[in-house]
Amino acid sequence: MIAIAILVFAEVVSRFFGQTRGFMEEFSKWAQVWFVYLMLGVIEKGRGHITVDILPRRVPERYKTGLLIVFDIVTLVFAILLFWSGVQVCQQLIQMGVPSGIGVTFPLWISRLCIPLGGIFLAFFSIEHLVRDIPSLGKQARDKE
Repeated sequence: MIAIAILVFAEVVSRFFGQTRGFMEEFSKWAQVWFVYLMLGVIEKGRGHITVDILPRRVPERYKTGLLIVFDIVTLVFAILLFWSGVQVCQQLIQMGVPSGIGVTFPLWISRLCIPLGGIFLAFFSIEHLVRDIPSLGKQARDKE
């Protein structure tokens, strides 16, 4: 993020002197997008995504693990959809051969590759939560008896 801020600042300064470097703007924009998509999994690992917590706060303690499993399944479905749609976008851009816009020319599909990668990371950590939560659900049922 610091590198992105430096690039944006350098672009602003260069525009002040009547010159512009298009690649700085484009790189900083896509670096931010990559950062966001790749952080999906890291944030999921700590269960840090924005959630509506009114339901988990009102559910009795014995049902919270089951509710977390439902949330993990929903997140996994979203991750699979994100991965699949990202793959489709990349395939379309590869078939069309669309280059990037301003500055350094490179295939545009490379900049969109972060979408399926973010889906993979999100799915991985959702599965990790499921693997950890499902056995604890069985343990809660045994403890109830």
